[in-house]
Amino acid sequence: MLKIFSTQLQGVFKKIEEKEEFHLEEGARLLSQALVGDGSVYVHGMEELKAAELTAIAGPEKLEGFKSYVENGKPAMIKPFDRVLLFARYAHDEQAITLIKSLSEQGVLTVAVSSIVNEEEEGLHQLADVHINSYLTKGLIPDEDGSRYGLPSTMVAIYAYYGLMFTIKEILAEYDEE
Repeated sequence: MLKIFSTQLQGVFKKIEEKEEFHLEEGARLLSQALVGDGSVYVHGMEELKAAELTAIAGPEKLEGFKSYVENGKPAMIKPFDRVLLFARYAHDEQAITLIKSLSEQGVLTVAVSSIVNEEEEGLHQLADVHINSYLTKGLIPDEDGSRYGLPSTMVAIYAYYGLMFTIKEILAEYDEE
């Protein structure tokens, strides 16, 4: 089973690498704007994607200026020159949609990472300023009864984070050279 899981997971990573390259670059540019100015990047992971948030704000390769969106149970006081990076399992997550709409009304630019299950359904892919599709709509391993299991949403979100982080580091290095 692990071989099937690994092969399928590699396929998801490859899709993100190939199909989301433009969005990763655009997202990194948007987030970098806050970091080179007076802003911060507030990171928020929904449910299990708190792991991606923790990687971004407390991991061994965290970026200066990245902060948790929620501290002590309260949302941060976001300013228009700040940015928000949001991780959700699915683009149609109601709490994530509510948050993105609220931030948009405040004039805060956002980058969202989530899986688009239905293009037509209102979701983060339509509401965020930049959306990165995680392409993880169902489990990776087929079961005997036709269902699927093995949904590595955290692994995929962290992969997308690293794609953003590497590009942000390049942008900031270029900025520092100028």
